Amino acid sequence: MRVVVTGATGYLGLSVVAALSAAGHEIVALSRTSRSDWPPGVHGHTADLADHESTGRALRGADAVCHLAALMRVRSPLAVGDYYRTNVAGTVHLLDAMVAEHARTGHPMRMVFLSSAAVYGTGQERPLQETDPATPTGVYGRTKLAAEHAVDSYARTGALGAVTLRLFNAAGVTPEGKAPGSNALIPQVLDCAAYGRTLRVHGDGNAIRDFVHIADVVDAVSLALDAATPGTAQTYNIGAVPASVNEVIDTAQQISGRSITVDHQPAHTNEVTCSIADARQAIKHLGWTPKHSSLEAMISDHWQRVHAQHVAEGG
Repeated sequence: MRVVVTGATGYLGLSVVAALSAAGHEIVALSRTSRSDWPPGVHGHTADLADHESTGRALRGADAVCHLAALMRVRSPLAVGDYYRTNVAGTVHLLDAMVAEHARTGHPMRMVFLSSAAVYGTGQERPLQETDPATPTGVYGRTKLAAEHAVDSYARTGALGAVTLRLFNAAGVTPEGKAPGSNALIPQVLDCAAYGRTLRVHGDGNAIRDFVHIADVVDAVSLALDAATPGTAQTYNIGAVPASVNEVIDTAQQISGRSITVDHQPAHTNEVTCSIADARQAIKHLGWTPKHSSLEAMISDHWQRVHAQHVAEGG
């Protein structure tokens, strides 16, 4: 199968490219940043999804798309347009290219769309199900939900079959050495452990998040690719291990052997106090099993990376 992977140079993208290539698929690695050292069988393609012509060329002859590219965090509160241009318009441009390729070949394409738990908004005190109301409070969640709606609508035309994965918090280090962004909780905690910095926590630390190892996310993407059926759109939660901020801190201290100083600040407005995935549908219908996702494993392999970097810097 010829598979286009958007966001191919990112944290998840590199691992998806490697896994699908190892499984025998021909990969087109689509990204806005170029890379020259792709493994054999992987074709790099540098393009912005806003570029219709270049995106169409990338999809030429493709059977499927794994759409992982997204804008997650922008420091400026005035950058709302950037979110919508990338997460919504970019997705629509990609869908248009898929429809055009279907019209050219007559063969419906498969799509895996990576969405986010942010679509649920403030969450609730029980595991979230895919049928729960999606009421996002932030612009990132709103744009991911809008993109979900677009994927669903295009799939209903019969030009493609789609599986949307609502990812909670990916953690751990990839085989390529990639780690989550520095704004994610586990990297922040371990950075403070390594460098003796004070960790700023908004709230009392009892807020709960759901974590899943990057290796298990890659497995979910691979299974979703096989499950995409023309004319249908399915949605699944991908999360594995609920843990509070305080539990993450305690586990990080145990694994690192370092004490972490915490500075508690007032909770943010609209703070999500509990966001836990009910992943039973993914387990049942995709055959997904989170084999690598223990909190200790996710923190441990990240700590090895952070500690090695600190030592290399002379710390």
